[in-house]
Amino acid sequence: MTTVSRALNGKGEISEDTVVKVRKAITEGFGLRMLTVNRGEESLSRLGLWVAAKSFDGLLVIEPEGALGAITDARHLLDLGRRRPLMVTGPDEYGCTRERLRGFVDVYAQAGIELDQRSIICSDFLFDSSRGAVAQARADGVESDAVFGHNDPSAAGVLTALHEAGLKIPRDVAVVGFDDVEPASYICPALTTVRRPMREAGRQRRLCCSTTCADRPRSPPSRTTPTSLVIRGSTSQPGPN
Repeated sequence: MTTVSRALNGKGEISEDTVVKVRKAITEGFGLRMLTVNRGEESLSRLGLWVAAKSFDGLLVIEPEGALGAITDARHLLDLGRRRPLMVTGPDEYGCTRERLRGFVDVYAQAGIELDQRSIICSDFLFDSSRGAVAQARADGVESDAVFGHNDPSAAGVLTALHEAGLKIPRDVAVVGFDDVEPASYICPALTTVRRPMREAGRQRRLCCSTTCADRPRSPPSRTTPTSLVIRGSTSQPGPN
């Protein structure tokens, strides 16, 4: 651990050949911890354990950007004239949940529409829970003309609950998701969702790790992987009867 630390910090107390070998090992996946901050206190607790155990010499923290995709979803729904949205969130302790909530609510607020607290349902990113949450909301008299599921399994659960209530999608209710996982294009109707290019995100993270280890910048470079909206049948305007 001492040798690795000296190599990373440029102490000049070890040979250049050793420095090269240490950095090569790190870029191949050894000695560097990468923490994705997307689970609030749970992520910070994990970091605390790593620090206490002195289990690494370098740390790259990646905080996902969820607000931009939620903003895209909200604008799409507003463009369709949907002014009474329901939102099915992930666990409120997750950073990505808070980002998506904030982005979506802000867009509607800018359009002069304040979301009622009954229109924001805390769930857990899972199909069954989201299905039950929407069914319960409807039983409680919460009406909506659109639903934003914070991920695609949640949105799939929403679609099922709406089908079971006898509603037509998207005529009665438009539904949007987040992530564009493969099943999103298979369900009926196919799900409009925000696509996050996972492979590109992984490539960017690997590049960021390599750059951090090789160049020792004072602050690691910031990179944002762009998202895009994939419009499918769950929001497409119905044709004339």
